Amino acid sequence: MSELLTFGSGWVDFMLPAAIRALLLTTLTAAVVYTLRGQAARLRSLLWTAGLTGALLTPFIIVQPFSFDIDVPMLPAAAQQETTVQTLPAHAHSQRPKGARSTKAGADQSAANAPVGLKVSETPAGGSKPAPPGGPPRTIEASASPAAGPDTMLWIKGVVGLAWLGGTFMLLLYIGFGIFWQMWRSQQAQVIDNGPWFNDLRRLEVELNLWRKARLVRDVTGAGPYTWGVLTPTIALPADDELTDLPSRQAVLRHELAHIVRFDALRLVAERLLTALYWWNPLCWLVARWAHLDREQACDDAVLLRGARPSAYANQLLLQACGTSHRRAGPEGASLLSRAVDGQLVRRIGRILDPHARRRAPSTLLLLALLAPLGLAAFSVSAVNVSLASDTASESRDIFSGDVAIDTDGATSNIVMRDDAGPLSAEISGQVRFAGDTEIVSMSADGLLTIKDERAAPPRQITVVRDGSGVRMTYLVDGVEQALNQDGRAWLDAALLDLMRRAGVNAGPRVKRILDRDGAAGIIAEVHEIPSEAVRVTYLSLAIGYPDVDPAGRARMLGLLEQAVESDVERGLLIMSIDANRLAGSPQTRDATLGAIDSVRGAPVEQRRALEHLLPAVERDAAGLAGLLEVAAGIDDDVELGQLLVVSAPAVAGAGAASFDVWLAASRTIGSDIERGNALRALLGQPTTSADLKIDVMASAATFQSDVEKAQFLVDVAPGYRGSAAERAAYLATTDTITSDFERNRARAAL
Repeated sequence: MSELLTFGSGWVDFMLPAAIRALLLTTLTAAVVYTLRGQAARLRSLLWTAGLTGALLTPFIIVQPFSFDIDVPMLPAAAQQETTVQTLPAHAHSQRPKGARSTKAGADQSAANAPVGLKVSETPAGGSKPAPPGGPPRTIEASASPAAGPDTMLWIKGVVGLAWLGGTFMLLLYIGFGIFWQMWRSQQAQVIDNGPWFNDLRRLEVELNLWRKARLVRDVTGAGPYTWGVLTPTIALPADDELTDLPSRQAVLRHELAHIVRFDALRLVAERLLTALYWWNPLCWLVARWAHLDREQACDDAVLLRGARPSAYANQLLLQACGTSHRRAGPEGASLLSRAVDGQLVRRIGRILDPHARRRAPSTLLLLALLAPLGLAAFSVSAVNVSLASDTASESRDIFSGDVAIDTDGATSNIVMRDDAGPLSAEISGQVRFAGDTEIVSMSADGLLTIKDERAAPPRQITVVRDGSGVRMTYLVDGVEQALNQDGRAWLDAALLDLMRRAGVNAGPRVKRILDRDGAAGIIAEVHEIPSEAVRVTYLSLAIGYPDVDPAGRARMLGLLEQAVESDVERGLLIMSIDANRLAGSPQTRDATLGAIDSVRGAPVEQRRALEHLLPAVERDAAGLAGLLEVAAGIDDDVELGQLLVVSAPAVAGAGAASFDVWLAASRTIGSDIERGNALRALLGQPTTSADLKIDVMASAATFQSDVEKAQFLVDVAPGYRGSAAERAAYLATTDTITSDFERNRARAAL
């Protein structure tokens, strides 16, 4: 069940930004079409096609030259909400076998182990300096009014995502059933290959210069006329059609041929996919219906512009509607038909009979002038970044005030940690100041610290409040007040240490104090004592990014990542949270960083992003660049590896032969000719690419599997090979490896 919820939550995270952009784009398109409602139906239909296609493609829009953010509140916060921290087993930090891959579910479980009501700050504690690229070191904050925790949010988003996917899947099945139904009807239909209908059809195809010849059939169910198909279109007539006069036949055929000329079947597919993807959005259903009406009206205009009498054509539509309304077959809305919808017939007939209706589309220049603002606005919509945000009642407060203090700024934070033995809970309010890890030395006037431990008998509780300039402690054992003796103080020290190790309380000051006192060895020892992976990530992120750590110590902590952090995603994010110049500050730390990135093989996206994060720090270091490319060759995803090679191409083109050889070897591990071709094009596009590199690139291109992709690559890069005789010879030698005569001649002609 948790895996399904994780999958559903991931779908929401991925698709919700696209849904918001699609909503904005469809709203914008509807507004533009409404302002042009007096124009030709063909123009409105074209605008619908552009807008709805853009809305359908919003999940794949990645080019964003500028952006602005929209936060979508998910849950209101409770005024006082108990926080639960789940604890990992004692062996959670044991070493994972080298090469073992963690799954996304593992990453989400790591997130679930993070303290609920404690959040990761995007700003380094104690300062307002903007975070470095890749993300700042993460510190723990307590919320004055904690929002819903990861488990609750995961459940809600998971259920929403699964419902979304379920609806989309059912509608796609519905559409698919309609397609197969239509294919069956096509097989059962009686083909018309002679007679007046057939002869009229062929004459009109010649008149329209239509290169896609249409099939003409009679529908066995009696429905029609309608059109389906894209590359091999078919026009279906009802089996009992009685239209015998030439004007009526031509009106029917001109209307259906207009659908074919305009590729309306393909437009209908796009609309059905859009409504399936965003089925919960009523606007998508409305605009699909409006777009359908404008398509039909555009085809009506095509008939009237060829001389049909409006009154006769309107009467013909009414007769056809009366004859087919009782015999429609197949799932309405799913089959790829182009016939009119009954509820829209009145509007069609009204427009047909309107003598003032505009039927001719504007000129091409005017069309471009109208489409350009819509395209610019659509491109602007693609720059909208949408993020899920909890709707908290008040601003989160930093719990760190000074070097060793907890400060909730007057609010109350509740922390509950549970294990098999029972709960350990704490209530913290105001400011509590420590000396060392566990010695409480002072607190604010509104300060309060209560710790209750029910993990072992007898249960214990301590309450600490301000008393003059110091503190007063009330210690209870099994509900009875006692003096805080040596045994009680040992229990308090252990309980406070548990809060810090399992809930991440006071992480920043503790990391600094341990590093100042014991160096990297102290952090490594402390990490082995921390059961929660989320807290281990916090400690290692802070410690590795600490400016005063020596290179050997930083390398040792980097080497601990795979053992201490099981989630590949978390390891990748941790590396990206640290300044790349510190990660590559010495050969020792650079190699340790590359080893840590190499372990992130279960998450190709994070592995690529981590390497890109490190690239600027090693691009002038030949050994570092070669090492980075060797790690890149292990990315088990053609798209991610190809993208990294494209990004690294400028550095490789200006580096030595060793780096280029490693880059080229990494490119050969890409199985997709398209992705490899993109990487090679990026390298050849660099001004520092030498003639020898060009020749080596041609040798690599010769191993492409697809003749089409190989020829296209050669055509694209041909201008760069017209210099020396050696370059031309390498180019022509690669063309010889193309088996298709057509593609080979095309590649040679480009040179």
